[in-house]
Amino acid sequence: MFERLVFKKIELWLVALLLIVIAIGVIAFAGIVQITSKDSERFGVLGEISVEIASLPVTMVKAGRYLIYGGAPDLEADHDPFQERSGFTYNYRPGSRPDAGYLALSRYDGDIQRSVVELVDLNAQEIVHRWSPDFAEINGRSQIVTRIDNARVREVPDRARMVHPYILDDGSLIYNDHSPLVRIDACSQPLWTIDRLFHHSIEPGADGGLWVPIHYEPSGLHGVRNTFEENGLAYVSTAGEVLFQVSLAQVLMDNGLSHFIYGNADYTDDPMHLNDIQEANFDSDYWNKGDLFLSLRNVSVVMLYRPSANKIVWYKAWPWVHQHDVNILDERRISIFDNQTYMYKYGAAVPVANDVKIFDFATGKIFSPWKSVLKQEKFRTPYEGRSKILSETDVFIEESNLGRAARVSVSGEVQWEYINRAENGRLYRLSWSRMVDQDLGNRIVDAVRNAKCG
Repeated sequence: MFERLVFKKIELWLVALLLIVIAIGVIAFAGIVQITSKDSERFGVLGEISVEIASLPVTMVKAGRYLIYGGAPDLEADHDPFQERSGFTYNYRPGSRPDAGYLALSRYDGDIQRSVVELVDLNAQEIVHRWSPDFAEINGRSQIVTRIDNARVREVPDRARMVHPYILDDGSLIYNDHSPLVRIDACSQPLWTIDRLFHHSIEPGADGGLWVPIHYEPSGLHGVRNTFEENGLAYVSTAGEVLFQVSLAQVLMDNGLSHFIYGNADYTDDPMHLNDIQEANFDSDYWNKGDLFLSLRNVSVVMLYRPSANKIVWYKAWPWVHQHDVNILDERRISIFDNQTYMYKYGAAVPVANDVKIFDFATGKIFSPWKSVLKQEKFRTPYEGRSKILSETDVFIEESNLGRAARVSVSGEVQWEYINRAENGRLYRLSWSRMVDQDLGNRIVDAVRNAKCG
């Protein structure tokens, strides 16, 4: 019977009719998916189911990748230019640099397959404390349901990151990962979480709060998909309360800058990509106390926003490309970590090297004091990256994607270098480490020792 069924003759007209029906169904399905991606309410539940079915291939690829490789692929460097160099290398004797400060080193530890933060005494050349929270417990607290692709709300423990950790003088630490904002104590136990999607930098405000980018979801903008990343600015207290928030997209439209959202050659869910908020804590001829410098990576723009007036008072595109990390140097200068990332047909790449640029508002001129040494040492993180100017000659750099951090001098000297290599020989990413000044670092050390975490 089975053979008769399989080999039964079928009229040609019936085959043709079946193919026509299938073709019409495919076209109708594609149309529903296309329209639903722009107007999620148009077809209701049918539209949602259609989008989920259309997403199955991508979901299956992601699941297969995780089953084969575990958490490593997204957190492992995609190439290794460091010729087996590993860990810390110091070019000065222990105890000879009392002003070296501390490093809050945020990294993926390939040996234990977990992200950790370590406080490193750069003078004594030793790790004085480590934070390693229970990510499963912390992630389990969240009730967020999201369609944003970068979200890490339910991330499995061996894929979670502790992005741009901010350490308070009681030894507690605040971090995010396109996830709720989390504060853990000196012993890595959770103190609180704010159940919203926070991302990228965590920077202090003048009165003790913290500025952190946030996602608005669902987006209230016209003509966007339900996966659109509507960036916002949030100001939170160290007690875990959101004190102020505003949609960056709305700010741009209020200031006649909607082209930064809708002006791309093609539609994108991530047109702005806010990655840094830096508050001015003093007045100058070029900004007011309380103004905010913002870095918008995907349009290569740095801008100055005045929350008190809801006004963009200045912005500049180029010569930085896909930049991160704006810092205020004095009453007339800012620095920018310039990735110099170009988008080629085969992906993102840094053709020469990253740079740290200094922009002078008084003259309009741009300087690159460390251009030669960064080229010499081949700093080339296409995404992420941090910098902090430590003196007239020295700068701290984090090459996030390749797992390297260093202090380098204008003269070409590398004062110290860290390369995040595991015992298996592989390189793993860093997650926006930051320098900690000597006084604060000393208070943190006292606090974590008194905590007696065991």
